[in-house]
Amino acid sequence: DESPRPAPELWMRAAEQSLRLDDVAGAVRDCERALAPLTEAAGDPDGTHLKRSEWRWFAMAEVVHGEAIGRLLSPSQPAALQIQLHAKAAERLAMAMERAAQGGETGLILAAASRIWSHCAPFAESAGTELALITEPVSRALAAIGQVPAAERAAAERVIVRLYELRLAKLAEESAWERGAELLREAFAMLPKPAHPPLWEYKVRFLCRAGGGRELAAEMLKVKQLPPTEQARLWTIVGSEAQSEGERLQAMIRASEVVADRPQERVNRLVALGEWLFASGISATDAEDQLLAAVDLLLVENESSAGDADREGDTDATDDDDAAFSTVSTARTRIASEVVGAATSVRQCEQLARIYLVLARLTASAADRTERCLVAHHYMRQMWAVSAAAATALEAAPPDGV
Repeated sequence: DESPRPAPELWMRAAEQSLRLDDVAGAVRDCERALAPLTEAAGDPDGTHLKRSEWRWFAMAEVVHGEAIGRLLSPSQPAALQIQLHAKAAERLAMAMERAAQGGETGLILAAASRIWSHCAPFAESAGTELALITEPVSRALAAIGQVPAAERAAAERVIVRLYELRLAKLAEESAWERGAELLREAFAMLPKPAHPPLWEYKVRFLCRAGGGRELAAEMLKVKQLPPTEQARLWTIVGSEAQSEGERLQAMIRASEVVADRPQERVNRLVALGEWLFASGISATDAEDQLLAAVDLLLVENESSAGDADREGDTDATDDDDAAFSTVSTARTRIASEVVGAATSVRQCEQLARIYLVLARLTASAADRTERCLVAHHYMRQMWAVSAAAATALEAAPPDGV
């Protein structure tokens, strides 16, 4: 092709070559030259006088600019400087996505999206002013991704979810519950159902804080499609976030009901319900009933486990244990199986100790309180004894293959 190439493409390619030669300053300079027509078109915000094909090169120049900023990062730099550089790189990549959207370059939008998360990830645990640095780039990136046809967005779903999580974290920090609820409606509309689970917690929390009502009730009907354990977790969030005491109580009860056929998880929810009833001051008797029901479940589970162990013999493992330890020696397998059993026992002891400590606070009788504290102490000692015995047995086991 002998036709002259437009200046943006030539400068963008020069920037790419500079970056290959580790000339970061030269790459940035060439990117700015590639983007010069946009500066000249400042009086024409829509860029209507620019050729559609030029937007591709503007987008690519922004990508190269972002990568050049990324080259400046070093582990030895102060954390504050690294955050600033990540924010600047993310800003350039978000602009690249906008330029690509204006040129209808969906492939470029997704390519920039795959790069932007590496610069957004450091903000995942940030708050305050640090998180504010990334708010605008994330919003612009999501707006650009929204212009990509749904069929083409599949490859970027994970990044999209994480970008929404960052944006929602900032809105939660600002207590902007209504805006967060609106953003979640947008996210659920953009993403297919299999990608929704990571955002459900945000949705429930924001809707509760925004007032709940009919929308929250309608959304909680939809959680039936999720695994029971996840449903219970979401109902527990409603139990802690709903505005009325009645809603909170019904949610905590519902959290224990949806895992009725999962004893271990039901124990967790009954304990949470009992503690909630106690903390809320609603009914000490009801709180005690829930906690004692959890104790019954734990003891039944313990008896069942003991019966299974007697039937299978000391050296037999469950099917899951056989699969988990199939590559080690017989002696190692036996020890490992014992450790698995110990882990279960430790968990049960910890839960029983926790339950009896709460039960001790519920009784007005000093004698009953003392007795329950002693029971809790017994289970705590048992927990440490089982842990120490399991660790000693594993340490004494012969090496793999012996």
